[in-house]
Formats: sequence, C-alpha cells, structure tokens
Amino acid sequence: MRVTIFGATGQTGRLLVEQALARGDRVTAVVRDPRRLEVRHPELSVDVVHELADLAATNRALRNADAVLSAIGPRGRRDAPVAAAGVPVSWLRFPIGTLKLLGALGLVAGLWVPGIGVAAAAGLVVFFVCAMYTHVRAGDL
Repeated sequence: MRVTIFGATGQTGRLLVEQALARGDRVTAVVRDPRRLEVRHPELSVDVVHELADLAATNRALRNADAVLSAIGPRGRRDAPVAAAGVPVSWLRFPIGTLKLLGALGLVAGLWVPGIGVAAAAGLVVFFVCAMYTHVRAGDL
C-alpha cells in the first residue's frame, strides 16, 4: 500500500511512519523541514510542503496515495493556535479526538465491511479538510 503521512516529523507522525514501514507499506512523508525527519528506509520518500495552502505542493504529495494520514499539529504551546482559531481547547478530546478515533476504527472495520470503510474514509476526508481550514485560519502552518 502507498501511504502518505502529513506531519511525519512530529512525535505521532514519526510513529505512523515507522509502523507503516514495518507493515511493508511504501511511505511518503510530508514535512515542512526534511532535516527533522529522523527515519531512513528504502521504502520512504520525502515530500517537502512548506505551506499546506500551497495546493500544487499538497496535491503533488497526495499523488498515487492509497491512504492518507494526518499527524499535523502545532509546535510548541499546544493550545495557542487552537484558541486563535476560535476552537475551544476542550474540543481536542471531544469531539475532535473522538471523530479521529471513530474514523480510524471505521477504516479498520472497512477491511471486512467495505461500505463502512468507504463511509469512514469520506468522513476522514471531511475532517482533514476542516482541520486544514482551522490550521490556515490559526496561521500556524
């Protein structure tokens, strides 16, 4: 499987990259600063996207992906960009965290029931678009 992972240099992103490579997936790590990516592997390629609002660069990173994972998050103080975007910090656990968890579980369930997987994938795409909008609005990209 060809997996594209946004935010691959962060703590969560690094773990996603390592797990996908361990599964035998071909991974494209989407990063702002390639020097921060500590993982090296023959099945790992790196795509540098400095601004997610750069649609050409973002689309290039998504090319040929079978799956896309987002581990995008702010650096430093965790609640400042979220608060700047008008999103209550309490929402990070519910509903935002819950939606991400349910989407991931839906994708796993989709391995056995394809309709659930398609619905979960569509929901995660909507979630991803909304998350990108929030990050752009917060100005933390």
